Amino acid sequence: PSDDEPGVFGMHSNAALTFQKKQTTSLLSTVLMVEAVGIGGGGGDKDQIVTDMVTTIESALPGNLLPEDAGSGVFYVDEETQLMSSLDTVLQQEMAKFNKLLNRMRWTLTEIQRAIKGLSVMSVDLELMYKSFVLNKVPALWEVVAYPSLQPLASWVIDLHSRMGFMSSWLTKGTPAVFPLPALFFPQGFLTGVLQTHARKYLIAINSLQFTFKVVGSSAEQPLAENEDDAEKSNPERDGVLVSGLWMEGMKWNSEVETIDDPNPGEMFSLLPVIHFLPAANVKPDLKDYRCPV
Repeated sequence: PSDDEPGVFGMHSNAALTFQKKQTTSLLSTVLMVEAVGIGGGGGDKDQIVTDMVTTIESALPGNLLPEDAGSGVFYVDEETQLMSSLDTVLQQEMAKFNKLLNRMRWTLTEIQRAIKGLSVMSVDLELMYKSFVLNKVPALWEVVAYPSLQPLASWVIDLHSRMGFMSSWLTKGTPAVFPLPALFFPQGFLTGVLQTHARKYLIAINSLQFTFKVVGSSAEQPLAENEDDAEKSNPERDGVLVSGLWMEGMKWNSEVETIDDPNPGEMFSLLPVIHFLPAANVKPDLKDYRCPV
């Protein structure tokens, strides 16, 4: 054969699919970029396409996350320590980042509509944004203030609404039972907040704490804005946090034997079940555990 099978190299059959997908994506991206050369304002049908996309995104854009919408107990300051919960601090930081993104989107969406109509100058940044809409890509003007993402524009917008749904629920209803890690702008800050909460509760030096992990719950895919409705997982006294939304590439979780396993043929990514992140002091990782990069 002109191409060796993945098995020759001791690899899973999915490796061939990954290779073919990258080749196809590269080819199509090149074709689209060639088509987009010279695109600017005054593109006739393209103007209408971009205008329709802008109008659709703008009309559905959620409102900003406001402190006055906070539910009971959210942003509560302890009278004795004069400190707010570490997770509430994380929520405040996330709100500021999401609001900055939403404000940038509203402003640029208004400006590009004015530029297409000829009411203002089509600047270099707006022209690049125009091209991005034609190619179904997230504009650079948004990327610089947004969370990292490889999604095309259409699914990126759907993902933004899902993240905003979770953030709004956290703000108005209080600490959720399960945290979808991908919904956050800065997951590292969130995990530091979890460690701080544990350190304050048990008066342990935070630099001695590390996470231990236990896979729990069902692996069924859940939208970012939904929480697990399990009584055990809703226990507010539980230490640590329950985390969802992590995917595995090149492997899957075998719930029967509770270990990682080869992926199913044709399944490139598999969703991990909910994981309990539990802080503990002076953790020595078990050599049998897989130190999974995230």
